[in-house]
Amino acid sequence: MASGRINGVVTGDDASRKYQFWVEWSSQPNVANGTSVVQANAYVQRTDGYSASAYNNDISAGSKRLTIDGTAYTSGSNGIDTRNGRKVLIASGLKTVTHNANGYRNVTITASFPRVASSLTGGSLSGTVSLGYIDMSAPALMVTVTGSTPTSVTLRVTSNAALSDIQYRVIGLRGWVSVGAGSGKTITVTGLSPNTAYSFELWGKKQSNGKEAYKTVTGKTGITRVTGITLQSDTLSVGEKKSYTPVIIPSGASIRALTYKSSNPSVAVLQTETGESYTALAKSVGTTTITATATDGSGVTGTCTITVTQPVQGLTIAADSLSVPVGWSVQLEYTVLPADATDKSVTIVSNDETVATVSGNTVIGVGNGVTTVVLTTKDGGFTASVQIFVRGSFVWYDYPVPLDILNAADVQRISVNMSALRGLILLTGEQVDEFAPINAQVNTPYRSMRGLLQSIEDNLTALNATPYKSGYYVGHVTVGAYATDRAGIWRWLQTINDIYHILAGDVGMWQALKCTDGYPTINGNHVLVRGEVYILWQTLTCTDGYPTINGNHINIRGDLIG
Repeated sequence: MASGRINGVVTGDDASRKYQFWVEWSSQPNVANGTSVVQANAYVQRTDGYSASAYNNDISAGSKRLTIDGTAYTSGSNGIDTRNGRKVLIASGLKTVTHNANGYRNVTITASFPRVASSLTGGSLSGTVSLGYIDMSAPALMVTVTGSTPTSVTLRVTSNAALSDIQYRVIGLRGWVSVGAGSGKTITVTGLSPNTAYSFELWGKKQSNGKEAYKTVTGKTGITRVTGITLQSDTLSVGEKKSYTPVIIPSGASIRALTYKSSNPSVAVLQTETGESYTALAKSVGTTTITATATDGSGVTGTCTITVTQPVQGLTIAADSLSVPVGWSVQLEYTVLPADATDKSVTIVSNDETVATVSGNTVIGVGNGVTTVVLTTKDGGFTASVQIFVRGSFVWYDYPVPLDILNAADVQRISVNMSALRGLILLTGEQVDEFAPINAQVNTPYRSMRGLLQSIEDNLTALNATPYKSGYYVGHVTVGAYATDRAGIWRWLQTINDIYHILAGDVGMWQALKCTDGYPTINGNHVLVRGEVYILWQTLTCTDGYPTINGNHINIRGDLIG
């Protein structure tokens, strides 16, 4: 509130008698509206105490004036009576004026009254007064984002003035929320979505004048970072395609997309290289490491191993039936397909182990009879079966002949045997040409035998071409075509030796063979005549399924056991 006094001037002879003319003013500010109510009263008074002062009742009320900031106010009564030192109210006014934007305001006040008496012509005054300062400014708001979490943003709001209230809202999401009075507040807005930008509006009302201020600021929530990635190791077949979804820790991680890499794309190539899941296509046999990396900046990784295998696609066998004597064994020949299958393991089981047992891929004859051996692949369960025929035990009557090399003694022995054969044939009255010479150095290498074997073959061919006979032989011995494998060499040597010993009588006359248990024997051993072909005997007959001579069983060993 402001107040003051403006002194005026009186004129006339009575002015010497000390008349005073003045205005008393005061102002009452209205801070909320930025205005002040100005009250002004104009007075005249005789100040020397003289009782015979001016007195005039003919002065009209409208002639006594007061103006406040250009607005005129007149007295409500007539006349002026200053007798006995009265304080006479000339006029009174009350006006509301608006302050300037800077909060200040000057107001002009004037007042006047006319002649009262011939000695007091009248009075006037004019003055400018300064009203009290009113704060017209709005508050200044300063807002900063001081922190964030995946679900909240923290704001710090301050002002240059005391505020009667501070409020905030999330634009487009929530309404206004009051946080109370003061010149500063820390506000944490919760319940927000991770990794999201929000616009916040702040409002403050100045305590001194009620002026308002607004401020808008943008804040972004943080993210929940990945702390762990778990991938599943697996085994795929070549050509197989499969999708996987890693386990991301925590489950509420804000950014769940991952990037993926295969350490060996030639084994398994990735067809999806980013996202929450990936797809692997198996290309070739081997292993590869899959690495998943978080894309939220945490740098967290996880790995697994993809193993690619070639599955078994089939199983074949060399023969669907085999014969084996009791106590003897035979190898099962089989092929697991394809050749690059990862797991080629096969289980082999005999359906009747009283007939034959199995060890690895070897079938062992146990007792007379027939059984089925079943082969099953571990991978894929493909099966094949071989029928095994097992018959009585035999002791082979063998002639020792080397397998890998022929030395000079072997060559000489062959030559002697062939000469003996030729001599026997000549005794029967048949003619046989001279045999080609057979010569060899000591320890002739296997790879250098072609010429040697060719001469043997030529001689055997000449022998076959001669129609000879003996008391135990009918027909011709037939030798197969030249071969380079060991088995071919072995059979030729066996044929030469067998024919020689048979015709030379080394094994005795077949009619004299004894059958102690249904088979012919020599010195208690079962006898099998071994050669590349079957030899037909004149007295050979077949009863109860076995070859016999004079009722005795005869076994002839060639490519098969008969």
